Amino acid sequence: MPEKDLASWTTMLRAFASAGHVENAACVFSSMSQCDVVAWTAMVYTYAAAGHLEAAMTTFEKMPESTLVTWNRSVLSVLAASNDVGLLEQARHLFLLMAGDHGIAPAMEHFCSVVCLLGRAGRVEMAQELLDTMPFIPDSVAWAALFAAHRIHSSSFLGH
Repeated sequence: MPEKDLASWTTMLRAFASAGHVENAACVFSSMSQCDVVAWTAMVYTYAAAGHLEAAMTTFEKMPESTLVTWNRSVLSVLAASNDVGLLEQARHLFLLMAGDHGIAPAMEHFCSVVCLLGRAGRVEMAQELLDTMPFIPDSVAWAALFAAHRIHSSSFLGH
């Protein structure tokens, strides 16, 4: 059988991850002779989606390409996964680490993910405060997340 290339290995990793087989995905990842940013981000997301944020962060910190683009994509992956499984405190911690420990300003997408997380967790006032104080003009995604939180948790909209 011919040697597997990077795309084949990454496809196997993502297939195991999609099926929820975190251990198998991790085995494939550790068996890869080389990894690119796609493989690293896929493994970070796999751990985060399974609720293993510590493993996700450890894997992320080992990434050799720690560029701004890599950071933004990987953090967004972890925030999205946290949103999917409801890991609010871990996601908030990561969000704060971006600027605090790594000096990277969160993008609009990062703020929207946290607004959505806060809203889903019933912390509607905190979500609205974050939306009101973020350094961007809220877009339709941000407002939709806040409106959904108000609707789900039957809070009266404080009006803007």
